This record gives sequence, C-alpha cells and structure tokens, in this order.
Amino acid sequence: MRDRRIQLKVKIKYLAEEARIIRLEERRAASRQLHEDLYRHRIDVVRYEARHCLLAYAFLRGKEYAEVEASAHDWPNFEKVDRIARRFGPVMPWRGESREEFKARKYEFSEALIEWCDRAEAYLRGQRSLAA
Repeated sequence: MRDRRIQLKVKIKYLAEEARIIRLEERRAASRQLHEDLYRHRIDVVRYEARHCLLAYAFLRGKEYAEVEASAHDWPNFEKVDRIARRFGPVMPWRGESREEFKARKYEFSEALIEWCDRAEAYLRGQRSLAA
C-alpha cells in the first residue's frame, strides 16, 4: 500500500529538533518573559503536535495505543490523530488499482482508524477506573 509514512517520520524528527532548539534558546534567553514564551511554545504547541503525530504514526505502523502511551495523564485529541493519519495514510489509486478498489481500500483504512481510536478510548477509560 502506498502511503506517506516517510513524510510523517520526517515531520516527527523536525518537531523533535524544534523542541531541542527551543530548549537551547530558553537557556540563552535574556529575559524571563522570553524564556516563558519559548517554554510555553515548546510545551503547548510543539509537544502537542509531536504527540499527535507520533500517535498517527503508531496507527499507520499497526501499533496499538496502549503500546505507545502506557501511562498518559491526559487524553489525546483523537480528531487530530485522525486528521494526521488520513493526511499521511493511503493516497490516490496506484498503477493497476481501479477507482472501486481504491474506494474499498480507503474505506477499510477509515474503519481501521475508527476501531483503533475506539480501542484507545476504551484503554484510557480502563486506566481512569484503575486510578480512581
């Protein structure tokens, strides 16, 4: 199956590098306000994006949510994971594949993604009940 997992992997690597660069600049920051702004961007924007990209990548590689985030403290945004997985998942028909075969493949992908998210939510609900 043709997909764009390599591009997603590159995006994940760039997000990790961006976090490293921001952390370095935090240490060099001349003012407390600049340090705080950089820190907030690294935590609230870059980490958030990286987490969801990693979850989408895990789905595309056939990994279960529980294998990737065994002890998460907050729920991921499964709509964001869905958007990323669809963006980097199966692409338009490739040689030898009819339009109907592509539609069937795309439907199977969508169903698998929905089931993956449902299993992840069930796992998280189970984790919450154990913690209570």
